[in-house]
Amino acid sequence: MDQKPDYDYNGLIAQTWDLHRTEAENWSDSVLYRELAERYGQPVLDLGCATGRIVLPYLERGIDTDGVDNSPELLEICRQKALARGLSPNLYEQDIVTLALPRRYKTIIGSSSVFQLITDEARARQTLQRLYAHLEPGGIFVTSFAFEWREGNQERLVSR
Repeated sequence: MDQKPDYDYNGLIAQTWDLHRTEAENWSDSVLYRELAERYGQPVLDLGCATGRIVLPYLERGIDTDGVDNSPELLEICRQKALARGLSPNLYEQDIVTLALPRRYKTIIGSSSVFQLITDEARARQTLQRLYAHLEPGGIFVTSFAFEWREGNQERLVSR
């Protein structure tokens, strides 16, 4: 029996990742992150870069952007897409909880609720420490959060 990889986005999930991400470089979060990168500076780090939804169009616009993801399968798809576009991004296969990259960044982006995937409080704190260690002075870390909230479900928002 095959052993399951120690990362979530593998097999068919990785192979079909881009099916629901058409026109992704025009999604409102990508535009917002690009505006923040232009305001706060480069280089930019895209956490959980997957198949390059942010990394590749930013590089095409001349924005110095690196990507990190823990899925070698998603990173390979990103590399193939980059090659087809004439790009050669710096892509790192790492878990963001133990992030150790060779440079620091003015803008670190956590799109697609990547930070929210860390559900253990100690690991979340460790991740924030690693991200802070990778920020240049005056740099920013920006991330999205997704909440499934509906009218009448206020109790789900209460912190315990």
